[in-house]
Amino acid sequence: ASMANVAGNQSQGQTGQQQGGGGPTGGQVRDAIAILVGLFFLMLFSCIIVFMLSQTGLSELRWTRALYLLSGIEAVAFAAAGFFFGGTIGRKETERAERRAAQAAGDAAKAKEEAASLRVAATQSQAQLNAVRKAIDELRQQRVGFAKGAEADAVGAVLDVLARVAEA
Repeated sequence: ASMANVAGNQSQGQTGQQQGGGGPTGGQVRDAIAILVGLFFLMLFSCIIVFMLSQTGLSELRWTRALYLLSGIEAVAFAAAGFFFGGTIGRKETERAERRAAQAAGDAAKAKEEAASLRVAATQSQAQLNAVRKAIDELRQQRVGFAKGAEADAVGAVLDVLARVAEA
């Protein structure tokens, strides 16, 4: 019964989320039939194992025939067990992958926003740098009439330093 609940939850989780929880869909019905058939073969396999253990006194020919029949049912029973456990494991891996994808999408959105804000800041910085360069050029032109001799050289050196800083 617990395997049926796990498998039932698995099929509802896969199609119920897609359909919004409405009535059973073709996929849900198919999954339910697969679960019932799988459970039938698992129970049949268990019963045959118990039967085989009680028949240890059979002749070799009968024992070989019984083993031959058991191997076919065993293959189907193991396939059913693989369906149950594989679906559970696959679902968990899918959920983890979906969480990682959502996280990556969120990180990408944040990076995109940060890049946009950095572009705005770079544009503003470039505008400020251009204003500083223009101011330095204006000061250079004005220094000719402002100072003479050593003072003019000192002011020119300061303006050269400011120009180099603005270029860096």
